[in-house]
Amino acid sequence: MKFQFNFRAKLLIVSLASAAVFAPALLQNADAAKKRVKAKVPAKATVPGVFYDTDWQYRVATLYGEKKNIIGSVSGNARFNRNGTYEQNYYIGGIGNFYKGKYKIAGNNLTTFDEKGKKVFDFKFTVGTKPPILVLSMMDKGKKSIDYSLRPPEKKTTKP
Repeated sequence: MKFQFNFRAKLLIVSLASAAVFAPALLQNADAAKKRVKAKVPAKATVPGVFYDTDWQYRVATLYGEKKNIIGSVSGNARFNRNGTYEQNYYIGGIGNFYKGKYKIAGNNLTTFDEKGKKVFDFKFTVGTKPPILVLSMMDKGKKSIDYSLRPPEKKTTKP
């Protein structure tokens, strides 16, 4: 006696057989894909302790231009407290810039907000520990537009 299968029945049998053969491989590929996605998620950056509660002094500002860079002096200070508040007071070319409010860190991004919660600056930031140095970089269309270099005040040594 011959069995006759219709097209749908044949398709169902082939699909079930394929699923039984390929399912373990598909699950392994899905697990591997999940691991790859997790690996691409940046780890939470740790900020060196010297960043917080330090009276940083502005030293140099570098303005990146199309044809040349301009390096100029900048004076003033900045302080980023562990409680998420900050204060920046600095002068460039005799023009005062005074900001205070709250800040947020995400990876190497530092965003400052004024006292009313309005965004003031988006910086990329780098903190060095030996010697302590803080570089705040502003970006424009994916390129650096200005770097501010800051250092803690130099410790004065007294001679006996």
